[in-house]
Amino acid sequence: MTSTTETPAVDRQASRASNSPIGPETTHILDRLPSYVILTDEDGHILYMNHLEPRALPKIAGRSMFEFLPEDQVETVRRALEKALRIGAPVTYEACLHKNLRKSGELAWFVTDLAPFDLPGGRRGAILVSREITAEREARQAYKRLAEAVECSGDSVLVLDPDGRIRYANPAFSTITGYGPEEALGRTAGFLNPEDPDTLRQVCLRVAATGEAWSGECRWKRRDGEIRTVTGSISPVVDGEGQVTSLVCVQRDVTETRALERSLGEARKLEAIGRLAAGIAHEINTPAQYARDNTTFLGEAFESILQLLRAYERIAEAARAGPVPPPLLEEAREAAEAAELDFLLEEVPQAVESAKEGLDRIAHIVRAMKDFSHPSQGQAQEHDLNAIVDASVTVARNEWKHHADVVLKLDPDLPRVRCIRDEIGQTFLNMVVNAAHAIEETGRRGTITIETIPEETHALVRISDTGAGIPKEALDKIFEPFFTTKEVGKGTGQGLALAHSVVVEKHGGAIEVESEVGGGTTFTLRLPYDAQGVEETK
Repeated sequence: MTSTTETPAVDRQASRASNSPIGPETTHILDRLPSYVILTDEDGHILYMNHLEPRALPKIAGRSMFEFLPEDQVETVRRALEKALRIGAPVTYEACLHKNLRKSGELAWFVTDLAPFDLPGGRRGAILVSREITAEREARQAYKRLAEAVECSGDSVLVLDPDGRIRYANPAFSTITGYGPEEALGRTAGFLNPEDPDTLRQVCLRVAATGEAWSGECRWKRRDGEIRTVTGSISPVVDGEGQVTSLVCVQRDVTETRALERSLGEARKLEAIGRLAAGIAHEINTPAQYARDNTTFLGEAFESILQLLRAYERIAEAARAGPVPPPLLEEAREAAEAAELDFLLEEVPQAVESAKEGLDRIAHIVRAMKDFSHPSQGQAQEHDLNAIVDASVTVARNEWKHHADVVLKLDPDLPRVRCIRDEIGQTFLNMVVNAAHAIEETGRRGTITIETIPEETHALVRISDTGAGIPKEALDKIFEPFFTTKEVGKGTGQGLALAHSVVVEKHGGAIEVESEVGGGTTFTLRLPYDAQGVEETK
């Protein structure tokens, strides 16, 4: 519906008054209303309409208002007209109309109050007062969709006031916590964490004060006492003046997910141990063979020396009785030649040392395997990071020895680091194996260099390889679960994802990566010396 200001107001008023069943004063007033006003007879024929040019009214007058409605709205308006005339009282309805009275025109939603109206000559009619509500309706529908989504969400959604008191809780909150919404309203969210109720409240106050959202993981205690692990965020809701009016807390129950991740981690470790078992057996077999061969040689040497000693013993017995018989002297000479004393004097010490080295190597491998596989039960303790690196490299030896040389630059003065030992060891192992595979892809022998570097608050572990490198477009994805640049069947895409989880999420550290295609890759792991709260969630 359109209007113009081309005709002077007085002339327009006089012209329209001559075609309208209402007086000029009323017409003058109605033209100044923001709402649309339509006067019809009892059949819906238009008698008057405000906001029209004077020359437009004769073209509209007498036509049915139903002509200007979309087909799907005609019945709604017709029923409203019939009802108002029947009951003799106003009826309110919502309908979609053509704003400029053309079928090709823009459609908009209006709310209309339709009331019976007595026309001159005792006729009955109706007056319709319509106000556009398109924006309001869209906002209402958007709010309704949002409300339905929140109500149906599987995540707990809380609306808090700036002081952290709960003002709304969706059904999923009750499912996760066991508390009904009425039991939570008015309470601070801290009641869900009785072990440390002030922490969550402080988080809420900080979000309200700074306007910066928080995300993280915490533990909630259900109504029945069961502890659940939840992760999510607390975000501020800001009004037009930038003031925080409320907080939205969205939390997801990840208790089973975390349990599955722990199981996956253990399975991953067992898988790695199983994959490395053959290599470890081979690593043990080589020094064991050294020890076996040398002990066999020492056994044979001992037998030759024993034969010579027995010959000398018989000569000694004979000498005590008188002159030594020549046959005994000949026997001793032959035994001495058979024993090859000069050879034994040179070889036996070497054989003993070689056997000792083999046994020491076996002990080192067994100790490394024991250290690597020994479960920490998710408990963080202070550990020698250099020893963890050495054990991981030893266990992974069969993965890298055919493709690379490993250079260790371990700072002996590196402070001990508070960490979950087996998880850090698994991380180092995964990264060494990845480095070996990256070098293998090049088809040439390479080098894996591992350094430990002390900083003021963190220990750095830098693992570099001369492998194929990582494409630039893949660098942002390498820590995502199941992402791998290896060919099918050669990688699960879990190694780096688990490394990120262990170093960043559990130990509060960081991982940086630098890589160049064809130029190798360097991972730098930063672990705080005294990380707090790194115990595995039970």
